[in-house]
Parts: sequence; structure tokens; C-alpha cells
Amino acid sequence: FQDYLNLEVADGKVDFKAKYYFNLDDLNATTIDEVELYADKLRVKPKNKHQDILNLEHFVLSGVTIKPMLQDIQVKNLALESLHLRVKRQKDGEFDWSEYIKTSFASSVSDEEPQTKDANESKPWNAVVDEVALEKIKLDFIDEKVEPSVETKLNEFNLHVKNLNLAGIDALTYELDLRLNEEFV
Repeated sequence: FQDYLNLEVADGKVDFKAKYYFNLDDLNATTIDEVELYADKLRVKPKNKHQDILNLEHFVLSGVTIKPMLQDIQVKNLALESLHLRVKRQKDGEFDWSEYIKTSFASSVSDEEPQTKDANESKPWNAVVDEVALEKIKLDFIDEKVEPSVETKLNEFNLHVKNLNLAGIDALTYELDLRLNEEFV
């Protein structure tokens, strides 16, 4: 990723594991199961700079089952703990992150002819996440487009959600609390 993005992973550990099942006689039975992704003590900074723009203490994605031919994803747990993100909107209105994630291969993809849509492509994916926990999320946002510039701090954001799904059919339960600019709770 460091070769294509203007970001550098300064520190951190990532673990990934999964099992898969493939049956040539029944492609609908194709399953990627027991997917787990963990990230610990991740630090990201712009290339050739020393200021961190993303710090993440702990990330967990576990109990994931993907059935790609049936366009179905089931996730038991998604947890993000102690994420600190720094974002700046510059005087020209551009966000600094848009520069960090620009890639050199993006232009070559847009030169290709558009592909025709297949009937299977139009079917929406079914995605269900049993539990989401976002804890101790912080955001520092500096807006230099306005005069004088404004700095907004999301000091702490916590969100717990159960039964999150893309279809929006089933009710979900959530608990949310936040502190903004040290004053607003």
C-alpha cells in the first residue's frame, strides 16, 4: 500500500485468517468462513512527515462468513477501540486525506471501457453485523477554508450497535455518547 498511497504505516501489527470452501459442481456453496482480522497499535502518517494522522489501539473483525456467489455476508463482531484521526480542510476546500489516498493506478482504471451490467450485479448484497462497538474514537478537524480557521475536536465518541444490516428491514438497537470540544456532551 505504501507504494501506491501517500501514506506510511509507521507502526502496528495486523493478523488475518480465514477458511474457504470451493465446490466446482456447486459454485453457490462457495464459502469464506471463520474470517478474522485484528490490528493492534497502528500508526499511520503521511510520507516524509513525522506527524501521525491516524492512531488505532485495537481493531477486531471476527466471526465473518462470506458467500460471494449468493452475495451474502454475516459478521458476528466489529470492534474499534481508541481511534484518533486528524483531518484538515485546506484553503482550497480539499481535504488532506484526499491527497493521501490518491493512487497512481486510479487513472488507468478510468481509461477502460465501461463493462455491461449482468443481472447478478444488480442484486444487492445482504450484509448483517450482529454487534458493532466503536469506543474512545477521537477526531481533530481543522478547517482552514473559513476565516479565521476553526478547529473542532470530537474528544470522545462511543457507539454500540446490535443487528446492523444493509437492507434496513430489521430494527437495530444502539447506545451512543460523545463529547465535543470539551463542552458538549
